[in-house]
This record gives sequence, C-alpha cells and structure tokens, in this order.
Amino acid sequence: MPSSTPSDEEDKMMSEPFVQDQTPAGEDMTLLAEGHGKAFYLRLDAPPGDDDFIGQYTLYVKHTPDGSLTPLFQTSPFGKQGTKLKIKKGDKYVEEGIEAIEEIILLSDSKILISGCPDARNIYSYIYDLTTGKAVFLDVYSGYVDTVEEDGRPLIKMSTYAYRPNGGGRYGIYVYFDMDGNKIRQENAPDDEDY
Repeated sequence: MPSSTPSDEEDKMMSEPFVQDQTPAGEDMTLLAEGHGKAFYLRLDAPPGDDDFIGQYTLYVKHTPDGSLTPLFQTSPFGKQGTKLKIKKGDKYVEEGIEAIEEIILLSDSKILISGCPDARNIYSYIYDLTTGKAVFLDVYSGYVDTVEEDGRPLIKMSTYAYRPNGGGRYGIYVYFDMDGNKIRQENAPDDEDY
C-alpha cells in the first residue's frame, strides 16, 4: 500500500464532506458561526507556545447544502508564515496575514466580519469577502457592537477608544462602517459603556 504524502492527505481532507461531529483528518475544529447556507470552522494547526500565546489556525467554510469543506486561510500569529491575503488598509491594498481569529459575524451571504486579539490588548477586525478572498482592515480596536440600519442600508457598529488631551484618560467611541469597510461616521460612547 503506497504511503500518502502530506499533500495527498491535505487533498483528501479538503475533498471529504464534513459530517456532524466528524472533522477532517480526525482533528478538532471549533464552530464559530453558521448561516446563509454556510458554517465557519476553526482548526488548530499549531498550539500556543512560549513565543506565541494564541496558536496558529486555519479557517474553513462548510457549504451546508452539499457538505463540502473549503479552507479559506491560515492565520499568521507573531510573524509566523500563514496565508498572505490582499488586505485594504486605508486607501491601498497590502499583502499581509490575519494574526488571530476568535469571532465570526455573518454580514451577508458573501461577507463576514473576522475579529481576534493577537496582542492580549486590542481586537483586530476585518471584513472578509468570500467571493474575492480579499479583506478590509477596520481601524478600530475594541470589537463588534451591532449591525444597525440607517437610511435603508446596514451599517456595522464597532467600538474603539481614544485618549483625552492633557492626560484626561481614555474614552469610548462608536464607529460605523458600511459593508465595504468605508467609515461612515463616529460618535462618543456613553461614559458607562465598556470599551
């Protein structure tokens, strides 16, 4: 019987349907979100270590109508080699990796919001387009709050913070983005909100 190479195993893993609690290659995967005919799973590839306290993961999408499972990308924590994505930062695209994934929010049938905390302090968030494989970095650092409708369109309400001048301390800000990651407006969060 011929031995299988890692690429053969990977090909087999990607082509086999994802069935209930069965995971590819017998590995543990965590369900992060489900809806719009898709389910998003996170597989641990490398456990946390001395120089990396978050570990390295691969994000998969399961197409629930036919059960097919497709890898989207591998995270790049602390400079580890992962999948390079085209990520829009400001007004230009760069090739970088997403360092951490802890939460998936379903925005539509083709877009998801990915959030993770790679530095034990800030939450980094991205709108990921499932059709193009591109992402938009949202320049906010306290995470997702809600999706609201304004003027007949959905807006993503995110939380971040800033510092008052002259040592006045930190305060919370809500920032609203459209589904393409364009900043629409911002407002101060109530003083009693956790940001």
